[in-house]
Amino acid sequence: MKTPVSYLQTPLTQNIAVALAYLLTAKLGFLLVLEQTNATAVWPPTGIALAACLIFGAQIWPGVFLGAFLANILLLAPTPFSSMSALLVSCSTASGNTLEALVGGYLVKRFISGELPFDRTQDTFRFILLGALASPVISATIGTVSFSIYGDDWSRCGQMWLTWWLGDAVGALIFAPLLLTWEKRNVFQWDTRKATEAVILLAILFLVEAIVFRQNYPLEYLIFPVLFWTAFRFGQFETVAMLSLVMVTFLAWTVKGLGPFSGKSLNNSLLFLQSYLGVASASTLLLSTLISARNRAEDLLREYQENLEELIGARTMELMCTLDQLAVAKEHAEVADQLKSAFLATMSHELRTPLNSIIGFTGILLQKLSGPINEEQEKQLNMVRSSANHLLSLISDILDISKIEAGQLTVASEPFRLNESIRKVVQAVRPLAEKKGLELTVEQSDEVGMLTGDARRVEQILLNLLSNAVKFTEHGTVSVISERDAGEYRITVRDTGIGISSNDVEKLFMPFRQIDSGLSRKYEGTGLGLSICKRLVDLIGGRLHVESTLGEGSLFSFSIPIERG
Repeated sequence: MKTPVSYLQTPLTQNIAVALAYLLTAKLGFLLVLEQTNATAVWPPTGIALAACLIFGAQIWPGVFLGAFLANILLLAPTPFSSMSALLVSCSTASGNTLEALVGGYLVKRFISGELPFDRTQDTFRFILLGALASPVISATIGTVSFSIYGDDWSRCGQMWLTWWLGDAVGALIFAPLLLTWEKRNVFQWDTRKATEAVILLAILFLVEAIVFRQNYPLEYLIFPVLFWTAFRFGQFETVAMLSLVMVTFLAWTVKGLGPFSGKSLNNSLLFLQSYLGVASASTLLLSTLISARNRAEDLLREYQENLEELIGARTMELMCTLDQLAVAKEHAEVADQLKSAFLATMSHELRTPLNSIIGFTGILLQKLSGPINEEQEKQLNMVRSSANHLLSLISDILDISKIEAGQLTVASEPFRLNESIRKVVQAVRPLAEKKGLELTVEQSDEVGMLTGDARRVEQILLNLLSNAVKFTEHGTVSVISERDAGEYRITVRDTGIGISSNDVEKLFMPFRQIDSGLSRKYEGTGLGLSICKRLVDLIGGRLHVESTLGEGSLFSFSIPIERG
C-alpha cells in the first residue's frame, strides 16, 4: 500500500524520515504538555510510529527511538532536571515509545486478516483495542515511572499516567489512520456537487462548535452527526481528516477556557477532552470501516450483476443457437431414420425373394425330385436350409421393426377364433419342445372364442413369446394359458427356464438388445423378437406384462381387446 513515505526505498532513509516526522509532530504535542512532565493531551508521534511499524515493519525501530529521544531531550533541557537525569529520562521514555510502537504494530499485524487495518470492521476493532488502547499502556507506564523516579515526586503519578495513556491513544486513533488511509483519499476526484456538500459540512461543523463553545451549551455530542455524515458520504481518509480537524478545534477552544470541557484546571479539562476525542475517534473509525466495506460489497455486487446480465445474454444467445442446431439435427435425424427404415424395408423385401428361392430349391433337392443324393450331401443341404430359414426369420424381423418405426405397418380388423390361432402356434412350436425334452401344455378357457382383430399379428406375438420360452428353457415345462377377463382376452406363456434378473427386465423390449450378449453368448437371436411383440401389442390396443425370477423361470402375458373401438 502506498503512503506519503512509500517512496523511501532504503532502511536508512526510512528511519531518518520517521525520526524527523516524530520530532516535528512532538513539537505540536508538547504545546499541551503536563507541567514538569512530557505527558500531553494528544501525542501525534504515537500515530506516526505505529503507522511506520505497520508499513515498514520492525526495522524502523531506530528511527522511532531517535525521534522520541531527541523530542524528550528538547523538552527536558530547560527544566530543573540535571543533564544526566534528563538524558536517562529521555532514554527510558524513548525506549517506552519504541516498545509501544513495536508491540502495537506486531499485535495489529498478528490479529488482522489483511496487510493493513481499516478494510474490515473486525480489523478496525482490533486496531483500536490492540494498537490504540493496549500498547500505549507500555509507554505510559515506563514514562510515568521514569519521571516519578528521577523527579522524586509520586503525587501526580495517577494523573500523569492517565494523561499519558489517553494522549497516546488519541494520537494513535487519529494520526495512524490518517497515514494508513492516504491512498483511499478521494478529495481530488470530487465534482462540484461533492465539493459543495463538503463546504456545507464544514459550515455545519463550525456552527456546532460556535453553539457548543461560544454559547457554552452542553451539546458537545452534536458533533457526532457531522462525523457520521462524513463517514457515510465521504471516504475513510476524509473521515479521519475531519476527526483531526475536530481534535484541533476542540483543543483550541478548550485551551481558551471555553466550552463544556473547561474546568477548574487545564489538566482536568484536557483529560475530559481526551476521553471525548477517544470515544468519537473509535466510533467514527468503526462506522467508516463498516460503510467502506458495505460500499465495496455494493460495487462488487453491481459489477457482478452487470457481468451476470452480460453472461446471461451470451448464454441465452448460445442456447438459442444450440436449440436451432438441435432442431435442425432433429429434423435431419428424423429424415435419416425414415430413410433408414425405408431402406431396410426395401432391402428386406429384396433379400426375401432369393432366400425363398434357396429354401424352395433346397427342399426340392432334399426330396430327391431331381435325382438321388448321398448322405453327406443331404446333411449339407439340411444345413443350408436351416441357415436360410434363420436368415429369413431375421430379415422378416427387420422388415417388421422397420415398418413399425416408419409407421407403415397396418393392423387388420377381421373376426377370427383365438383358440384356433393358439392351437396353430402351439403345433408349430411343439417339435422344438419335444426335441429338447420339454413338456408343452395348453390351458384354454371355454370363454375364449371369437375375436375381432389381426389374427396374423396375434399369432406372431404368441409365436415369438413361445419360441423364446422354449429357447431359454433347458428342462421342465412350458405352458400356454388363455382366459377371458372382462372385455379382453389374456394369453400367458409361462416357463421354468433361466429367468431374468430385475435389473435386466427394462432392457427386454429395446431393439437389438439381448440379455445374453457378448462374444461368448450361448443363445442365438437378433434381439428384435420382444421389441416387435411390445410394439405389435401396442398397435392392437393391448398390454404386455412380464414377471421373472433369475434361475426360476419367466411369465409373459399379453391382453387383446375383444372388440376394437
